[in-house]
Amino acid sequence: MCCLNNKPLTTKIPMPRILLVILLHIGLILNFAVGCAPDAMAPTTPTPRSGITDYASLVAALRAQGIPAEPGEEILNPVFTVKQRMLTLPRARVAVLEYPGEQDAKAQASKISPDGVEIGNATVDWADVPHFYRTNRLIVFYIGRDEATLDALERVLGPQFAGAPRDAPTPTIEYEPTAAPYPPESPAPTKVIDPRTPTVVPWDLAQATIAARATAHPFPTPNAVAIQRDATISATARRDGITFRIEIPKDTFVAGEGAHAQLTLSNDGQETVFVGIGHDLAQVFLMDEQEHAAPPFPWYEPSMPGPPYLGELAPGKVISATVNFHVPLPDASFNHAYALWALTQFSRRAPENGNYADNLWLHLETGPIPLHIEPPKPSQQLTAKLEADRNGWRVKVTDARGEAPNVSMWGMLETSSYNSFSGRPLRENVQGEWSGAWQDNFQGEEVSVRVWVSAPGYTTAIAYVVVPGIKAGRTMFDIPQPLRQVFSSLDAAQAAVNLPLFQVQSLPTDALLDHVEVDDSTYDHQRRTFIYQLYRLAGNKWFELTQMNWTERFASAGWGSARYAPEAQQVSVAGAPGYLVRELDWWVLDWKRGDVGFELHAPVAAFSRDELLKLAASVQP
Repeated sequence: MCCLNNKPLTTKIPMPRILLVILLHIGLILNFAVGCAPDAMAPTTPTPRSGITDYASLVAALRAQGIPAEPGEEILNPVFTVKQRMLTLPRARVAVLEYPGEQDAKAQASKISPDGVEIGNATVDWADVPHFYRTNRLIVFYIGRDEATLDALERVLGPQFAGAPRDAPTPTIEYEPTAAPYPPESPAPTKVIDPRTPTVVPWDLAQATIAARATAHPFPTPNAVAIQRDATISATARRDGITFRIEIPKDTFVAGEGAHAQLTLSNDGQETVFVGIGHDLAQVFLMDEQEHAAPPFPWYEPSMPGPPYLGELAPGKVISATVNFHVPLPDASFNHAYALWALTQFSRRAPENGNYADNLWLHLETGPIPLHIEPPKPSQQLTAKLEADRNGWRVKVTDARGEAPNVSMWGMLETSSYNSFSGRPLRENVQGEWSGAWQDNFQGEEVSVRVWVSAPGYTTAIAYVVVPGIKAGRTMFDIPQPLRQVFSSLDAAQAAVNLPLFQVQSLPTDALLDHVEVDDSTYDHQRRTFIYQLYRLAGNKWFELTQMNWTERFASAGWGSARYAPEAQQVSVAGAPGYLVRELDWWVLDWKRGDVGFELHAPVAAFSRDELLKLAASVQP
């Protein structure tokens, strides 16, 4: 790989809620770089399974083995010549590429390297390890490590022809064949099994055990968070024997300042758990009074390659990590009240094999720590000087006096051309100077370079430079972000969206509509419209109603984040099924009315569970 060859970048800013749901649907590819990898040698492909000739017959074959398989949506993946259609198994989602004929599938398979990373002239950085299978005119791939899923795919499709090797042999789960057509799901058995005993376990019993764990404590912060202010400021939460602590040296910051947070996870329970989120032990981020993440600063960081963090936390053990975060710039920070949160997740041992996580990730969060943000003084401004050419780069940071501040500084340097993106951390030092030679092959393209450098007590310094090249064009830095329309009234929003606008008929007495935001976009001839109604309550509290109109008709269309949260409680909203979860001291409630989806966000301090359901039931066109 030559385009994305630096160490993984850590994203510290959480995704917007709707964006996260969409990415979970797409789910299999983080980022790719085209034009820098040589054509791979043709791998050996397996003998096609004659009974599986298309997507529908693959679904039927899985169900015949007793494996629940639910059809999903189509997604455009730029590295393949046909769309990938998603297929949901009990513990994973896989992608199916259906080609016009067997020779077309063979031709595509010949372009996939044995490790599954290089596809033709593209180098793909998967979210986890890839596994590729082919039969007749289908190519099926799964990104992940779940042993039961790998067993299921091999049983139906045969051995993989490309991808990462399986780590170790594991007990095979036996599936009882079922008669066609596939029958409806039966109620989950009430008996559970000991997860520390790696034995051959029926699929339905394993799933019932995992589900029972998730619903034992349905909300991520069942106990009150303890905030302490001594020499440092900390917040601690406990759940199921796991203690999660965040510690910061102060709670007053300069707008635009970078800071460090110390995270600690300790296991006082009786069983080993697996912990981690993204590429880190945990995420640290700022949330405002509307449950919105702070605006990305210095900028939104793209996802980078590498397997996700997975730490094993045995009883009596402690894991700690230091992460950084940024305070918003003045224009954003002075209009909102921000609080610091830390979020991680943990998973228990898989019932069928105690060496692996059960992949049902339960949230554990701590906070909020309210922050005080002040405008920077002239003496707290940093300046970054960035120089770059075709050979290398140099960064030098000075303070208002033109000298290097005598504090520890750190940062990130990123490069982007039309076809590639890379990032490298600037390690902490007190000199404020970094330099290096390019390891990337930009093939003569114009390259955009950007850098940020942070230090405690200072506003983060930012610099940009462009290295001219023979091929200029839009870089990955320039990808436009969708703009939301903002309206001051429901009538104005109704006139703009040309869709039935639902309204809350039974508003609390102190509720007042603040504004309406509309995000209307098209994707592959399909339309997705999100309408956000934000209401102000007394005491600087808010609640938000999101209406989702999708022209797609696949099963997950129009649902929000609570629908797929493993800890969600199933509830009834005016007779319709709904899903309720608690996140960061907020309720999140999903339900649908016909083809229109809704998500209600409301503070736990302002609404009881029954009051929230009553509010949702009053939503009418």
